[in-house]
Amino acid sequence: MLTAYTCLVEEHDWRLVAAALAICIVGCVISTALWEKLARKKGSQRAVWVGLAAFTAAASIWATHFIAMLAYDVRLERGISFPLTALSFAVAVVLMVPASLALGLARRNLLWAAPAGATFTVAVAAMHYTGMAAYQTGAWLLWDLRYVAASVIAGSVLSVAGAALFAYPHLWFARLGAASLLALSIAALHFTGMSAVTITPFLDPLQGKAGLGGDWLVGATIAAVFAVLSGAAAALWQDRVELERRTQEMRKARDEAEAATRAKSFFLAKMSHELRTPLNGVLGLTQALNDTPLRDDQRELVATIFASGHALVAIVNDILDAARINAKGIVLDPAPFRIDALVDDVVRLMAGQAQAKGLRLEATTSPDLPAFVLGDTARIRQILLNLVGNAIKFTEVGVVRIDLRQGSGRDTVVLTVSDTGIGIPADKQAAIFAPFAQADDSTTRRFGGTGLGLTICRELARLMGGNVEVESTPDSGTTFRVRLPLPQVEQASIPQNAGRDAACDARDTHSPKLSEPVSATDAPARIKRVLVVDDMRLNRIVVRRLLPAGSFEIEEAENGQLACNAVAQARVEGRPFDVILMDVSMPVMDGLAATAAIRDAERLLIPDNAPVRIVGLTAHAAPEDQARCRAAGMDEVLTKPVHRDGLLDALGDRVSHVAYETDLA
Repeated sequence: MLTAYTCLVEEHDWRLVAAALAICIVGCVISTALWEKLARKKGSQRAVWVGLAAFTAAASIWATHFIAMLAYDVRLERGISFPLTALSFAVAVVLMVPASLALGLARRNLLWAAPAGATFTVAVAAMHYTGMAAYQTGAWLLWDLRYVAASVIAGSVLSVAGAALFAYPHLWFARLGAASLLALSIAALHFTGMSAVTITPFLDPLQGKAGLGGDWLVGATIAAVFAVLSGAAAALWQDRVELERRTQEMRKARDEAEAATRAKSFFLAKMSHELRTPLNGVLGLTQALNDTPLRDDQRELVATIFASGHALVAIVNDILDAARINAKGIVLDPAPFRIDALVDDVVRLMAGQAQAKGLRLEATTSPDLPAFVLGDTARIRQILLNLVGNAIKFTEVGVVRIDLRQGSGRDTVVLTVSDTGIGIPADKQAAIFAPFAQADDSTTRRFGGTGLGLTICRELARLMGGNVEVESTPDSGTTFRVRLPLPQVEQASIPQNAGRDAACDARDTHSPKLSEPVSATDAPARIKRVLVVDDMRLNRIVVRRLLPAGSFEIEEAENGQLACNAVAQARVEGRPFDVILMDVSMPVMDGLAATAAIRDAERLLIPDNAPVRIVGLTAHAAPEDQARCRAAGMDEVLTKPVHRDGLLDALGDRVSHVAYETDLA
């Protein structure tokens, strides 16, 4: 050991030794990074990384060796052997291939640390002693085999330790520590090996063979350093290529996921449309059947059919809403409104269900609430109706309460719905907000439902910047607390039709009751002529049967083109239609195009007269579909299946927010 220390301190230029160590450490850091990547590769990519890692490691060892040899204080007049010098580099590259493979395996399995360290040492030793043999061109080399063995042992111990540390990737210092130990193993082998040799330059100029001078060695060493840096550049380039490939894959996966989501949303919208169309016939004709003379047991059967149909409509609505939330297809439509009035409306809507179960439905409002707030009335109503509907469904005895209070912030409103129902176990409370989830299977069997209502409530609340919280005790009751940021509005005016869509949704979902049989006097007297436009005969029959007999003069058209012709003919005859009930999806000319054509004709031919009232009838329930209908010129849009109350409201032009929901109660 003292001999090795003396050789290092007294026979070497410390500046070049420092440079050699720096190159060695940098090369080992780069090599460990390459071995890390090698451990994750398979197939042809693995072969590429094996070659790159072997070349970079060999270049760093070779550069370290010859920079250290430049630091060695010996003058060789005849130079060194080019073939042996080149061979030393080739040997390093070849032997670094199995060493790189073993180190890649050691990254994943500690058992490979010893073989990896041993093969690494063999590569370093072979390169070192082949490189030393190149000096036989200009000098005598005398070896002390004890130090040769010591150099190999020292290198092996340090390289095995480095490979073992390399097998612990979770340690933050693993890469740098492994690289440092491997660099020390190279340095230990080199400088211990240098203490094993005595180099005596030839004194006779005729002895030996002509070799390459020191300038060539400097150039070759610089080339080796460049090779190390090239390996780093290649690694960075490979990283960039891989990153770009992964980015492309992620983009492709994202595009495929978005396409799948769009396809799913389209499918669900199509399914909703296809289900609503026959349901319109079932529920419409059930209402019409209720107007006929029936025995009590028959009327009970009709009511059951009607309630079952409405339950199916509610399921379709929930599935469609959940799909649109998942596809981020819901756009909020904030407007000023009175939130206390909205709570009163919900109480009126749900009072019938509560009374049917013998429950009290109560509502309290804090007096410090602002008069008007800004928010999406339809979505807040939907949240409240879902929560109150759940509370009534899961409560057999007692009370359901709605509490409306100011939150901790000036613009925060807290809506609380509590009940005295069955409650929810603590370990199930987080799961109830998952799609299609309920507290347990027995709940589904006993109470029914899709398990989507609470999911929709939470996602809508989050979409508005709020949240839904739950507190519950089994057999005692449940409290849902909705916190919503609803900015206060100092001066607000509510449009006449505000809340219309929400009320329609509320009727479809929460009013599964048949109306009392109607007569001709129940319809508004001023509405006489009605044009029903629908490509399906069943839907035209449903509308005819829902309208009181004898109160309306009804004509029919099978598509938009025939509707335009009928409107023009009626205008020529001086018997214009009072209301047009217009389907949206039809062949030849759809309802949107027909409505736009009728409005254009009105502006051109009768600019001073009141336009005909056009009410859209559509199986498309999404708000954007209804927005397109209104943009085309429709005054109102009813979603199929059509309820008689909604149809009569539309015909009677009773569309104000308050009047409409008073009728629902």
